[in-house]
Amino acid sequence: MEIVNTEMQPVNDSTVVEQKKALKPTLLANMNPLHLALILFVIACLLFSNTFQHGFVLDDIGIIKTNKITEASVSLDNTKVIFSTPHLKGAYHDAENVIYRPFTKLLFNIEWNLFNGDPHLFHFLQVLLYAFIGILLFFVLFEAFHKKWVVAFLVSLLFIVHPIHTEVVDNIKSADELLSLLGILLALRCIQQYIKKNEAVYFVLAMLSLLIALFSKESTVTAMALVPLFLYFFMDIPMKKNILITASSAACVLFFLWCRWMVLHGYPEPRAIMASDNYLVLCKEAAFANTSQFASAVSTFGLYLKTFFLPYALSSDYSYSTIQPVGFADVGFLVVMIICISLLLYTVKQWKQKSVIGFGFLWLLISMSVTSNVFFLIGTSFGERLFFIPSFGICLVLVYALYEKLDKEKIESSFVETMQKAPQLFAIVFVLAGLYSFKTWTRNKDWASDTTLLSKDIETCPNSCHLLFNLGIRLSGGERKQELANELISLGYSQQQIEDSSAVENHKSFAYLSKALSIYPYMPPEGYNEIGLNYFNRGQLDSAYSFYHEANIRDTSNPVFINNIGTVYLNKANALKQSNLEEANKLYATAFSYFVNASSKDTNESDYMNNIGCIYGNANRLDSALFWFKKASEHDSLDVVSLQYLSMTYQQLGDNNLSAYYQQRANAIRH
Repeated sequence: MEIVNTEMQPVNDSTVVEQKKALKPTLLANMNPLHLALILFVIACLLFSNTFQHGFVLDDIGIIKTNKITEASVSLDNTKVIFSTPHLKGAYHDAENVIYRPFTKLLFNIEWNLFNGDPHLFHFLQVLLYAFIGILLFFVLFEAFHKKWVVAFLVSLLFIVHPIHTEVVDNIKSADELLSLLGILLALRCIQQYIKKNEAVYFVLAMLSLLIALFSKESTVTAMALVPLFLYFFMDIPMKKNILITASSAACVLFFLWCRWMVLHGYPEPRAIMASDNYLVLCKEAAFANTSQFASAVSTFGLYLKTFFLPYALSSDYSYSTIQPVGFADVGFLVVMIICISLLLYTVKQWKQKSVIGFGFLWLLISMSVTSNVFFLIGTSFGERLFFIPSFGICLVLVYALYEKLDKEKIESSFVETMQKAPQLFAIVFVLAGLYSFKTWTRNKDWASDTTLLSKDIETCPNSCHLLFNLGIRLSGGERKQELANELISLGYSQQQIEDSSAVENHKSFAYLSKALSIYPYMPPEGYNEIGLNYFNRGQLDSAYSFYHEANIRDTSNPVFINNIGTVYLNKANALKQSNLEEANKLYATAFSYFVNASSKDTNESDYMNNIGCIYGNANRLDSALFWFKKASEHDSLDVVSLQYLSMTYQQLGDNNLSAYYQQRANAIRH
């Protein structure tokens, strides 16, 4: 019987060292594309994990938090409402009727019901969407570069860590941007699979993905040019399939534009763009006679490029007078024009060679065309969110230029070996990604709340009318007062100290509002209305009236302003009802005339009908009150207020069954 020697044998120290060296790069050496994609996913999630405890900020409020359509139960009927109304419909003030993004709003509606209105879970899903974009971008590029991972990975890495994208991820309402890019990338990935496998299901999925993107954000219409551009530069396909894909993509865009027109054409024309929204309108004024709208727009495009490469000072708003109009002699305009013309000539020269740098540059120009203000004015002059999709083009140009210059061999193997062959390429991109990641992480913290964001951004853009106005409104609002009180109570402050701190913020509020008016005294009527609403919420009815009245003078056709004036008279009447009934009745009559006027200008708004019903209710004309409350409920099946008024009125009439019925309907909508 053979005896096996099981005695432990000594191992030479040099052998151990060699084994460790051999084992150390094993994980990186064996990484496949899926591993690289998962790394990108994890980086994105970790980088934005400090947003998970953030709340709703800025436009999140009107589109999500206080929007009765968003907060309604998920149903076929509510989905029909979403797809047949403007994006802001259902908000307390929904005078904006030019935005149509139903798929985004449908997502918010589903999230609200799934998450019970918890903003933390909204932010969690927002980050997941962004991280998934990183995966999808990598695989689209990986396939485009014929299964080579270096450019695909480095471009995707630079894209997901870039600080200019913090607004899109941190501001929940910007899910429209995420869904737009997600749909475009998914469409491109499905097209790649369709060409590769020749299975019609991928073609159908590609068109569905494109439709989702279009119904999420209007600027996706640029995909009508981006898709055929991608086909030309990265895919060698038969002419018939090229025509099929291009024509089908164009058909999707035209279908969306038709749907958008059908929904929005019946609404009032939007008000003229104000300088406080887009400073470019000033180019037409005599005081800016030496400026040009075209030159200013091109110069602003240069600001986007500068912010991409040097994102050290970011802001949620860059409104007038942060950016000023310029003329054709402006250095910034000339520099940007030279850069753009040079790249355009290079792209044309290299057209037959299908230059990747040329594609990246064209992606940048085309995806930016709708929001650049070069061809037509939009409602804003500059926004970091507007550069979300275009920035991919710069990432591609930058990384590919470095790749061409620094990776001489262009032979890709394991992660470590490839890094060793092109150390400068990886070093530059990784250092850049590290710096960008640090800025992204720190910038995320600013987006925790309206107060932290606006207070930080006013330091970056101290002359921004919108920032001054919004911060002024925020600091004097009831929500901020309660927020401040809770913070100070937790720190052990006395009631007097809390009141003193609130008074300090109130003083700052008026200082900010005064500065906003001094920079641009022609504030849009919505601005005066918002200030009036702020006073109204604080119970200062006379001040509220003066600002509501100013808003109405500036725009006599807006029923919101007319209705708000009526609410001031209604509240004054309610306050006098017990002590001076005769004077109260006069105020009720005045309020009634304003409510009727508002309802005549917008015959579908339930708020105005409810207010008319309230006047009749106060006059104890309950049958007339019921008529208007029912009419309000019929026009807006999601209006909880009309149902509650119906319940209260039937209770006054002694009909407890109908009172309970309407209260149950109101409760069902709430939950």
